[in-house]
Amino acid sequence: MDSGFGSVIVVHSLPKVPSAKFEKLTTVLKKIFGQIGVIHENGLHMPTDADGSTKGFAFIEFGNAQEAAAAR
Repeated sequence: MDSGFGSVIVVHSLPKVPSAKFEKLTTVLKKIFGQIGVIHENGLHMPTDADGSTKGFAFIEFGNAQEAAAAR
């Protein structure tokens, strides 16, 4: 937490979906983790491959470290 990343969590083991289903997965993640705390504006990032498929993990930034700890 000293690095300034105390409000960010990494969610792994997500399904690897094609670009056509990216928005659906984003919506589901925001719905689930939004129940725990406030997700920072533009605080959900899912890396993708060259073909646009997700890589199976995401970074979520919450409003504060306490919400991130609760999500962990």
